[in-house]
Amino acid sequence: MTTLLKHCVLALIAAAIWASPIQVMPAAAAATDAKPRVGEISEEVARARITAAGYGEIKKLQREGQYYVVETSRGGQPLRIKVDVMTGQISPVSP
Repeated sequence: MTTLLKHCVLALIAAAIWASPIQVMPAAAAATDAKPRVGEISEEVARARITAAGYGEIKKLQREGQYYVVETSRGGQPLRIKVDVMTGQISPVSP
């Protein structure tokens, strides 16, 4: 590739980047974004893991930081558990 061609390609790439609109999301909006980020499990996957682990009906599922906090039951006893959004690990919520 000639030097002139390389410079033209780089100029086109720079122009495309410069011309593209930049969208900045306020911190408050980012914190409430319901979509999982890359590497995080979705709410649907969390529900599937809870069901596969033998828990009963999911009465409430809410994202709180790095966890989905869930109100469910096991063996007829109501309980709260949390699912780590990065690992999918299920653990009890301390009272």
